[in-house]
Amino acid sequence: MPRTFTFKMDKEQLAHASAEFYHFYGHALARWAQLEMALYYWFVRTTGMQDAMARAIFYGARGFMARTEMLEGAIEHASILKPTEKSFLKEALKKAKGYSSFRNKVAHGEPRLNVVEAAGTEGEAKLHFTITQGRNTPSETEETISVAQLRTAGDTFHILAQCVRDMLPVSVKNPTAKPPEECLALVLALPTEPSSKSDPTLKASSPPPQGRVHRNKREHRAAQKGRKQVSPPENE
Repeated sequence: MPRTFTFKMDKEQLAHASAEFYHFYGHALARWAQLEMALYYWFVRTTGMQDAMARAIFYGARGFMARTEMLEGAIEHASILKPTEKSFLKEALKKAKGYSSFRNKVAHGEPRLNVVEAAGTEGEAKLHFTITQGRNTPSETEETISVAQLRTAGDTFHILAQCVRDMLPVSVKNPTAKPPEECLALVLALPTEPSSKSDPTLKASSPPPQGRVHRNKREHRAAQKGRKQVSPPENE
């Protein structure tokens, strides 16, 4: 039988919990919108459509999956795309499609205030919000989304959206844009679930660190030779 208790809760505590939740809730959804917009620009590039027509078709599709399917079809027949661009877009779309389920749970879930007794206190309440699905009862927590998961997912969406934008030809000329190889490595290293904090493939997917490049090989060899000459002899 569930335990009941009387607790104390003030308006400031509730306001803090609400502000924290809605900040990261909005953060995650806004980052997702940026990802969709970045994919839209690739739809324009692959189809060659004018902006007004491209928007009407792309955003006229019902749901994100339908939009990705249109973009995938355009990619297959787009002669304007380079092989590196096609490879990148396929991987980026694979990640985005995998993340859409989490995004839907966030967008269509129910924000729920949780009140628990703070550890080591008597009657002191600890408040936090979660997102639950409408079909679940309050006791079912397997599909609950926490504030920490919202924050992590928002950051993941941002990385993916940024890489998709950086791969656009207009962005490649920007000195702050990541190079194509780094964009692909970042996308491959992203976790399977957007709310996961880390992924074991990160190190495997990242390019290996490069050693220092010596621009003047003659000076480098001379310096190396000089260091050998002044090195103390090894003990016999």
